[in-house]
Amino acid sequence: MDKRLLLDSERPNWEYAQVVVGAFLAVMYTVVAMILPAWRLPVLVCAAMFGCVAIAYYRPARRRQRFLSKSTNGELSFCTYAQAAQKCADPAHAEDVWLGECYPWQSRNCQQAQEILRKDWQSHHAASRLAAEKKRIFKERPLWSLLHYPTYLRTVNEQIKRVASYPGYGWIQNLEPAQDCYMPVQVAQGHSLILGTTGAGKTQTLSFLIFQEICRKPRQAVIVIDLKGDESIERSMREACRQSRRVGDFRMLQMARPESSMRLDFCANAARPSDIASRFADATPDPGGQSRPFIEMARGHLTKICNGLAMIGRKPCPKALLHYFRNRVEFAELILREYIATQRSIGAAPEGFELKSAFLKDLETFYRCHCNRVEEVDAVIELAEIDEQFLQKTTSSMSNLLELLTTGDVGRLFSPDEETDRIEPLTDLRKLIDQRAVVFIGLDALSNSGLARAVGSLLMADLAALAGARYAHERNMNKVAIFIDECSELATEPFVQMLNKARGAGFRMTIASQTIADFTEKLGSKAAQERVLANVNVLLALRTLDAETQQFFSDRCGKTTTQMAEYSTSTAATSQGLLASAKVDSFRVKETEVPLLPAMLLGALPTCHFFAILSGGYLVKGQIPILVDTLPKAAKGKCNGKR
Repeated sequence: MDKRLLLDSERPNWEYAQVVVGAFLAVMYTVVAMILPAWRLPVLVCAAMFGCVAIAYYRPARRRQRFLSKSTNGELSFCTYAQAAQKCADPAHAEDVWLGECYPWQSRNCQQAQEILRKDWQSHHAASRLAAEKKRIFKERPLWSLLHYPTYLRTVNEQIKRVASYPGYGWIQNLEPAQDCYMPVQVAQGHSLILGTTGAGKTQTLSFLIFQEICRKPRQAVIVIDLKGDESIERSMREACRQSRRVGDFRMLQMARPESSMRLDFCANAARPSDIASRFADATPDPGGQSRPFIEMARGHLTKICNGLAMIGRKPCPKALLHYFRNRVEFAELILREYIATQRSIGAAPEGFELKSAFLKDLETFYRCHCNRVEEVDAVIELAEIDEQFLQKTTSSMSNLLELLTTGDVGRLFSPDEETDRIEPLTDLRKLIDQRAVVFIGLDALSNSGLARAVGSLLMADLAALAGARYAHERNMNKVAIFIDECSELATEPFVQMLNKARGAGFRMTIASQTIADFTEKLGSKAAQERVLANVNVLLALRTLDAETQQFFSDRCGKTTTQMAEYSTSTAATSQGLLASAKVDSFRVKETEVPLLPAMLLGALPTCHFFAILSGGYLVKGQIPILVDTLPKAAKGKCNGKR
């Protein structure tokens, strides 16, 4: 094996020297040909040969210089909203997802990375940073740099005292020439997972992917659930709607701004009344698992209320559930009156017997003596007879959750209200999807994390029920793109069911989390975590500092072999005499099996840089551009401008 293949990462830019020498000799031979007419033809042939050498090595020299000069800078890439919309409108990529600038990560890149990390590459790149900083400042202020040269040098030296201009190792992106990378939408049908620590670029990555889904033709429903309610995502979605002429499709539920939010019924798509009780039980906080028996008890009580409301033709909502949960006698009287009236209307109850009063005891007596007994009514009567203090102690968690969902402006968002319904009627997820709406749901977790998780869990349960109904009863369904940031906070059974089965209902999910350990914590076991990860078809990792997450991603990438050069020199005495010796130099290459992607590189990625495992194990290294209104000054005139 050629030694240069192993030492390529630290060698000088030989190609640049070949370009300079070739160009210089081509010019010199051309001048000589003009001076000596008699030798003009052969001299011009030589000049052309040297010119061809310079041209042939020009692109490799540029590529090598790009690696040497920029390898310490984790540059940010930018793209305007208008440029991104133009790319989305390109018919050649109408069914593709643009991933920014990427290159395939192969065995040779693993070899290069290991060689770079083994050497003292920081000292070389410190010199490169100094040269780049001098060039940048001189370009911005040329006259000042010449007139105040000592100050100019001092400014440059102060700038390079920083540990790094940008976080991460920029040379990872420059190991190969990167170009625009597109992933077919069909590849992402099995859902996508984005992993990255705080500040690694998860929000920018989500905004970039959401923008494309909103601009995609034909129109589709896009639902974004963000626990924090990030304004940058909302702004990006509004701009995407403007660029794609879908301004009227944008709907927002922002719990931090209820006065300007739409109103949403997350109980509308339940298949059975008991499902609603299960949703609220799953959304009830249970720190440490100590309250599970009491939550199950509250689930049973809430099921009785939901069945009773369904029997008299009323829709459950948080306000109604809380009211009747606290006023069970009133609820029992309501159910008995409605049921007795129904029985009389069909002739099942005698008309001659009159009720002594409308109180529970008399209603119950009449029901037991003169009406057909039904399980739902018996359950409501049983609920009304439970001791009040005992019920308060055992179901306080459920009661507190319902109170959170019905208090103040938040209660107006999720429950019917006669005055508000005239201005902004309640809608539900099925209607929004049928309208192909663009929906942003911000849960304001920074203000009230418990309420945000509860609402998110209820939304996931409603989506799961809707997916089941679409799968069972609908054909030719319109596609739905769902994006969830900090998805581990919503990791409940409905969330797992969505990953398992929602693809057949036309749902495509893109979820983001900081670590895979978050799923274990929320779901309660490693096996449950594997249920989530097994349903992810595309895995994208930004900078992540968690060792378990790094190892998980590295293991998914597989193994490869790398070569290590070993040198040895030995001397030995010969039979020619005591002073005679022989020197032996040896060189050998040893192959070692290593991970295709070293885990530590995931902790050294610059902001918005990523590794992605696409369908079938195809591994790419790429960089997501940040969407902006106008390009920064240093990036003017460039699509994917760098800074």
